[in-house]
Amino acid sequence: MEKALKRFRITKEDKKAVGALEHWKKWIATKNLFNYYVKEGNNVTQFGKCDLNWAFKKWLNADHQMHEYLGRQNLIELKNMNIIQAKMLDRLANREAEDCAILNHLNLQRDELIDAYIKAQRHALSLFRDNHKHTREKAFNRWKNWIKCEKQMEAKARIQAAVEEITNIKGRIAELEKTNGVLAKENDELR
Repeated sequence: MEKALKRFRITKEDKKAVGALEHWKKWIATKNLFNYYVKEGNNVTQFGKCDLNWAFKKWLNADHQMHEYLGRQNLIELKNMNIIQAKMLDRLANREAEDCAILNHLNLQRDELIDAYIKAQRHALSLFRDNHKHTREKAFNRWKNWIKCEKQMEAKARIQAAVEEITNIKGRIAELEKTNGVLAKENDELR
């Protein structure tokens, strides 16, 4: 509405500018239309895009073509076509049911395999834990045995040292008794 009011207020020189602008807009619209048809023509001639264009047109016109085709057939041929299509649908339904049963069976097997895999992983982890615990216990027992052997060897060494010390003391005692005996004899002689 504001555009219309502004156009009524425009002077003659400004109206020429508006006319030029309108002419320019028409030129741009024509250019865009030309570009659209150039792209459409290129799409029809290019390999991949032409197949899509043909498939789309076939899909678009399929109902009309089928209507014309079925309109030209007689009743017996239509019944035969219906019987053939019904048999084909039955075969497809049976095949779909078999495929569905096979798929369900495969899903059950997959679930069982996943469960078995999870159980195997659990068993492997528990075996690893048990082996680790057993190895730690064996290492601890070896360490305890080594400590026990070291203590026994230290005790034997102390006993050996004590026996040697006792033997040395007994030897000194024997010497002192000899010396005492000699001195006692000398004392007796001196008296």
